[in-house]
Amino acid sequence: MLWEKGDLENLQRFLAEEGLLNAERFWRAAQALVSVLPDGDEERKLLEQLMPSREGLLRRESQRAAPRGQKGLPFEEEGDR
Repeated sequence: MLWEKGDLENLQRFLAEEGLLNAERFWRAAQALVSVLPDGDEERKLLEQLMPSREGLLRRESQRAAPRGQKGLPFEEEGDR
């Protein structure tokens, strides 16, 4: 598992490409699994660690998706900055 290996870049890329990064159903399913898996279960521990990282993964994806060197909002004019 990418999360277990600490490979955040590829995890974020995988979740984005599969449409899961912004999918509320995915995160709800992860929470449901945490709720039903027994304490001490390795999968539960990994999900408990992953879930708080959602915002950071979203930030990483938005930075990756933005064109290099882009500053400000895409609709701003040069003089607006």
